[in-house]
Amino acid sequence: MRPFPALTTILAFVTCAQVQAIDLARDGEALVPIISDDSDGIGDAVADLKHYLEAATGGEFTLLGPTADHDGPAIYVGPSHFVPREADATRSRWMLAQTVHIQTRDDSLYVTGGGVKGCVFAVYAFLEDLCGLRFFHPGELGTHIPDLPNLSFDELAVRQIPSFVFRRMWPSSKTPDRRMYRDWNTWYRRSRQGGPSVAMGHNLFRIVPPELYDEHPEFFPEIGGVRIDPRGGAPWQPELAASGVIDRAAEQAIEAFAAGEDRYSFSLSMNDSRGWSESEEALAQDPPDFRATQERGKARRMIVFANEVAEQTVEEFPDRYLVFYAYKSTLEPPDEPMVHPNVIPAICHWGIAMDPFHPIAAPDRISPNNALYRRAIQGWDRIAGGLIAREYWTAPYADPLLKAGIAPILFEDIPYYHQHGFIACSSEANIAWGNLALNHYIAARLMWNVSADPDGLLDDYFATYYGSADQPMREYFMRIWEVSYRHYLPEEIAVPISEDDVLFLAERLEDAADASHADELRLARVQMARDLFDTWRMRRALLAAAPTPAQIDAYMDHLDTLAAEQTDALVTARWQREFMAPIPEATPYDGPMLVQPLPDEPLTPEEPQSLIARSGGSWLVLVGEDRHIEATAIGVQVGTQYTNRPSWHVISADGQSIASGHTPLRGDAQITVDVAEPGLYQVKMNAGRNGCGLVVHNCPAVMIGPGLKLCERTGAMYCWVPEDCERFTITLFASKGESAAIRIFRPNGELAFIGDSLTQDALPATVDTGPDDRGKAWRVEIDEAQQGQLEDYSLLIGAEIPPYLATSPGALIIPEGD
Repeated sequence: MRPFPALTTILAFVTCAQVQAIDLARDGEALVPIISDDSDGIGDAVADLKHYLEAATGGEFTLLGPTADHDGPAIYVGPSHFVPREADATRSRWMLAQTVHIQTRDDSLYVTGGGVKGCVFAVYAFLEDLCGLRFFHPGELGTHIPDLPNLSFDELAVRQIPSFVFRRMWPSSKTPDRRMYRDWNTWYRRSRQGGPSVAMGHNLFRIVPPELYDEHPEFFPEIGGVRIDPRGGAPWQPELAASGVIDRAAEQAIEAFAAGEDRYSFSLSMNDSRGWSESEEALAQDPPDFRATQERGKARRMIVFANEVAEQTVEEFPDRYLVFYAYKSTLEPPDEPMVHPNVIPAICHWGIAMDPFHPIAAPDRISPNNALYRRAIQGWDRIAGGLIAREYWTAPYADPLLKAGIAPILFEDIPYYHQHGFIACSSEANIAWGNLALNHYIAARLMWNVSADPDGLLDDYFATYYGSADQPMREYFMRIWEVSYRHYLPEEIAVPISEDDVLFLAERLEDAADASHADELRLARVQMARDLFDTWRMRRALLAAAPTPAQIDAYMDHLDTLAAEQTDALVTARWQREFMAPIPEATPYDGPMLVQPLPDEPLTPEEPQSLIARSGGSWLVLVGEDRHIEATAIGVQVGTQYTNRPSWHVISADGQSIASGHTPLRGDAQITVDVAEPGLYQVKMNAGRNGCGLVVHNCPAVMIGPGLKLCERTGAMYCWVPEDCERFTITLFASKGESAAIRIFRPNGELAFIGDSLTQDALPATVDTGPDDRGKAWRVEIDEAQQGQLEDYSLLIGAEIPPYLATSPGALIIPEGD
């Protein structure tokens, strides 16, 4: 049996003969004051209550404190007015604190709750459910204020308990400015999201920070027989079988719980990568079938780890919980052991199990991904007491217009979670109200009350939000729902977006604009949808064929214009990044000063190309007395779905910006830059989801390691082996589906090492050096393995040699004196 009581939503209006009616406003005049008990944490809600009652009624409501001398009717606000019921004794403190109670008694109105949060939620339940206000999305355009010059209530007794302990939607990328961030947080409160402080995000890298490696290498994964130093950039997870890691996690959880009464959970979630330890102790915790892979079967070791941490935390904090993501390689649950009652898996609707465009309960032929997700839920339900839904109602990587198609799915999926005993929902969110306001509004209302009537919510939304444009906007979004449902079916039955669909949507938006032309507020809301749709059409045209620079510039100008209007129709930075990767930030170089090229070696590479860095990379360039840089920046498209044009930025060693630009998506850009002084300079590149490389033609230059995330292109680079180095290791990381081979050659051309990743995900290439090999350049070649496909892979340069690679021996730069 679950340790959590059934979480039911109660929305009751109780009429009692003894309860008295109350008039709040008549003919635009406020008749009662608002009296707050001044509890910490209710101030913003009380201010909103006063503001919106005044905006709706036209009257001015006096705000008084708890010591005010007042006789007669009033609106009393604060948790001190809460009157518990017998059933409350059975509730957890987490749910009791969120209980809402709105009641008329003694000729007054009481807006209160079982705790501060319950009182705050009560304010917005009163404004929305009883007064008719709506908080559709952040900002003024998202707020509906009815005209209520006469406002009175008869015999009120409303009690609500949220459907989930915790409810949260959060922006999945940084908000572009403080205004958006402030507006989001305000809407988050007004839409009754939140609850206790529930932590569940990626956290193992904080529990075991990389800087601990020197003192405790045993805390880090053993891969290919080598303890991985995470500072090298390789993917990694802590050595969860290490007692020191377990103790650190327990100590930090206990410290967090002691610091906050409202702290419901502490996160033990994995790092967002592979890099699971292959030590004997770690593999013994995996099911036998999954000991040879990084991609699956790691949930059991997470359970063992979390259970051991819980044994240390539960005695002092019996009603606090540890949460970890069931995510990627930890999604599929094992048959055993049972999950500790104070450990909660957060099941991630992601990757091979992600499908937000069809219900979780959809037939297998409609959604194979959700069939896998259902099986994961069923498996976790057998071994765990409580579950959390970690959702992606943003539909990452989906067509931005079709993301609106998630809305009707929420009416099935959120009740599904409630019916299956989930205690919380947490989802990423997007700020693009022209297209996604309805998604967010429905999710917020259903997370609060899973019994909300779908037809009633939709009728109210379209009529209230769009006014006279109700019908064409309803038809517009319903067409998107239909198109997205068909478009994201399995490939063999999927239906592409047609030109008829596009024309239909354009016509409905035109009809809506005509219908709302006399209503400034509703017209602005329609225009937000039109702005996003028009931008989407421009984007669609760019993706349909190779766009010219002029077409991309026109698109960027259009986005800049929308950004200046600040309607939040879309966050333009996200759309700009899709075609033009942002210029890397100009920051100072904080490594050793490289001032000496390797002597007596040719500068010009035999094959003037660079290995390709995935997402981005950094290079150091030693500029001579000519004070000039001649270079080629290389762009590589990793997949047809990735359209970011890589950017480059020349930066001085002290962080001053010198020059910047972009490369073609598939091709080269010539960089010609004059600098003020000779010396060391940086070139940083950002490729978004694509690849980038750099070849400097007239100056020594190196790619900075020690960890290098690379992709796609084969090739050769050179490293320098110091005079005192007797052995060094360069580790190749590549999964078996994305295999690679490595060869290392001595300075005389003799092959020193050859291997590939086909038999192990991490291949340490360890080489012994001879006296004639030291103080010289060595060649490192990357090529395709005999099987698999060369895609993403990584190199980790061992600490025995400087962490730099160059395109030719003469391009190597070394610290002075080495």
